[in-house]
Amino acid sequence: MKIKSKNKNGRIFAAAIWLVFLFFGTPCVSAQSAGLGDVNGDNTVNIVDALLAAQYYVGLGPSGFDASAADVDGNLTINIVDALQIAQYYVGLIDRFPAQTDTPVPTRYQTDAPTQAPAVTTAPGEYVLVWSDEFENGIGEDWVFETGNGSGGWGNNELEYYRRENAYVSNGNLVIEAKRENYGGYDYTSARMKTQGRRSWCYGKIEARIRVPVGQGIWPAFWMLGDNISSVNWPACGEIDIMEHINNESTIYGTIHWQADDYASYGGSTSAGVTDYHVYSIEWDSSAIRWYLDGNRYHEANIADNINGTEEFHRNFFILLNVAVGGNWPGSPDGSTSFPAYMYVDYVRVYQKSSGGQTFPPSATQPPAQQETPASTQPPQGGDWAVVWEDDFSGNGRPDSSNWNFNVGNGYNSGSNAFDGWGNGEWEWYRPQNAYQEGGNLVIKAEYNSSPTSISGRDWYQFSARLTTQGKRSWLYGRIEARIAMPNAPGTWPAFWMMGTSCNASYTGDYNPPMSAYDTMATNWASCGELDIVEHRNTEQVVVQNLFWDTRTGVYDWEDGRNASNPSENIHVGDVGLFHLYTLEWDANEFRWYVDRESNPNPTKRVDIKGSDQEEFHKPFFLMLNLAVQGRFTGPTDPNRNDFPLYMYVDYVRVWQRQ
Repeated sequence: MKIKSKNKNGRIFAAAIWLVFLFFGTPCVSAQSAGLGDVNGDNTVNIVDALLAAQYYVGLGPSGFDASAADVDGNLTINIVDALQIAQYYVGLIDRFPAQTDTPVPTRYQTDAPTQAPAVTTAPGEYVLVWSDEFENGIGEDWVFETGNGSGGWGNNELEYYRRENAYVSNGNLVIEAKRENYGGYDYTSARMKTQGRRSWCYGKIEARIRVPVGQGIWPAFWMLGDNISSVNWPACGEIDIMEHINNESTIYGTIHWQADDYASYGGSTSAGVTDYHVYSIEWDSSAIRWYLDGNRYHEANIADNINGTEEFHRNFFILLNVAVGGNWPGSPDGSTSFPAYMYVDYVRVYQKSSGGQTFPPSATQPPAQQETPASTQPPQGGDWAVVWEDDFSGNGRPDSSNWNFNVGNGYNSGSNAFDGWGNGEWEWYRPQNAYQEGGNLVIKAEYNSSPTSISGRDWYQFSARLTTQGKRSWLYGRIEARIAMPNAPGTWPAFWMMGTSCNASYTGDYNPPMSAYDTMATNWASCGELDIVEHRNTEQVVVQNLFWDTRTGVYDWEDGRNASNPSENIHVGDVGLFHLYTLEWDANEFRWYVDRESNPNPTKRVDIKGSDQEEFHKPFFLMLNLAVQGRFTGPTDPNRNDFPLYMYVDYVRVWQRQ
């Protein structure tokens, strides 16, 4: 929050409040629910609190107090009116604060004349803001959205159908709207959003300022799940519930869930005026997780040295926000439940402790540790090409974990509750171990076994690998290329391609996941965008270059008839079993494809991307490499078991951008 400029009249009024303080003394008045008016956090409202609010307004300090407690009129501006109302409450002229009435979605905290804060140099152990979404200009790109009702109502017998459309920004607040409406076979809709695949953290202070809805069967939550959920499932991934509320209770819950033998949980609770705004937070380090309501600690869980099997809580977690309707815990809505129900989120912030000595300008934040390398928002469009990232696969064994994650399984479709061959009818089961470094190359090995492996109730004969930089690296514009030798056999489908970072497919960083682990395919293709730099099928001497997008503007769940493409299927290469250089050049105006560009400098394909419905291609994309077995693309040509194992070799992958 910015500090107000100094103000002569404000100083006079602050002095007047101080005289009132001297005259009346400081008898204790119990703080209202939510700590409203209790600026110094001593559980009383008195003239000292009024003085602190006045001092803040005129620029005399203080620091480190709960700003939301000083905003007693609820307009998210702290000024002399707030100080006066705190003084009036203290002397008995008013018996409640204006902010305790129901108000429309507010605007963000503002000041009459904001001043620029100085640059800050951190000391060891200080919390530094590393990521936030203030919801000033819409929902940030680090969020992806769940769709549908999950498996068994997300394991809780919930009654809602989650839709992207139920989350939006109004007046600087995220709004999640739960509605009573029939959609997808369910009687209610709501939204559930997460940073999975975009942002995750191990340790830190994670907080959000939230106003929750109430009503029988309403279940808002601010929580976290382990990054490895797609490979180990719940509860082995761990869960941290920063805030949960149900029904019409005045109780807020904070809980952890993990796998100890079978399942374990440990939680605490506190009371609050839940329909007011509060700051819900945890402070999480290698020793403990501590829960806070408006800066007051109410619960702590010991995780030191993995006590009681709590090793889950020493790994990266991502954030979730949702409003569930119904379920095992709150029960179903009834006639008393008011719809629509709204959860308002002013901001979500993540802090981590500094090692000290780092200086940040007023608007800067420390780059998050262990996060996807951010793409430039608008890299230069002129100048010389320069390599900004590459992997030459010079190691041995597992591909570099700082660059690559994996897709596991056969593409589980949460809508049909079945494996869908990644939406293409593919036969293979992807597992990370089928990708490895050897002889200066990345090797993707496809197998066709004579005996099946039973996974999730089905027999699987074909195994291969699919790698992705999702969650690691992404780029907006540039020259993206790889030198690849592909198998040339019936029923094979090697590809080097890209997907937009709004893709909500899951992935894993585990190189040896359990055989039962699998990832969920994206529900929002093609509105996230797809770029096929090269695809090959069967024994052809040509390759395919393509792109896909959604004719609607925005990110939506897939809908039949809404996606568009621009394929070129006659790009002659010759023997794809030899190494060739496959390249895409991408700028704000067009795509240009090349094959062996150093000896063939003319593009094999050009596509204009200035169309109003092609906004997908002006956002960051991540890389994909895979070797599929069969599928709709290969047509009726089945693979020949005697041809296997088959190999796709990648000499290097490079990304260039204009400097």
